[in-house]
Amino acid sequence: MKDIFFCPDLWRLDAQVATTVGGKRELTAVDGTLTEVWQIGDWNYNWSTIRTDIKLEAGEEYCLRFWLNGGENDRFDEICNLEIFTEEGYDQRLTFKLNRGFTPFEQYKNGWYLFAVPFTAPGESVTLRFNVMSAVATFAPADNYEQFMDLPSDEENYDKPQRHNIVFKNGWPKSDSDEAFSFELAGNEIRVTKGQLKTGAKIAGGILAGALIIRALRKKK
Repeated sequence: MKDIFFCPDLWRLDAQVATTVGGKRELTAVDGTLTEVWQIGDWNYNWSTIRTDIKLEAGEEYCLRFWLNGGENDRFDEICNLEIFTEEGYDQRLTFKLNRGFTPFEQYKNGWYLFAVPFTAPGESVTLRFNVMSAVATFAPADNYEQFMDLPSDEENYDKPQRHNIVFKNGWPKSDSDEAFSFELAGNEIRVTKGQLKTGAKIAGGILAGALIIRALRKKK
């Protein structure tokens, strides 16, 4: 099996997908070095796509290696996949879902998933294409994958509705614990969080329900 390594310079935006959002950028990747990556997608229902067209040996076994960060949202309705096809054989394309654990990964480190996707070349002129909708996904080179293979994977956070994503501060979207508003009382700043507002609403609802029940019972008397 021959390795194909994701190289940002060899990929481009797909001109056929006008809704594509994203581009190449430099950021600190999984190994802590400044790395050129592709970051595509938004949280709306827009398709974002990058592709590369390469020459392969038809029928030969290959493995595409890359790091992926993100590719999920908190609504569970995103699309993040890899397609492999020839121009004349798109209807017979290979599709690998890269979200929600559909395609096994080799390693998980610092919020990044190391993928090694095996496939049989469907022809000599082959297109590899990443598609993302309703999520932001970042693709980075995995030339350094061997240095991570003997390390244990980090534990995934299954308490969150979506994967770690570098577009968010600390890797996660704002939660109910984030501040909703603040005000000053007797010279002290009071901070109220969204979580506290929800808790207060539940308590207030319970008190109101209790008052209505008591009122109904008194009427019966």
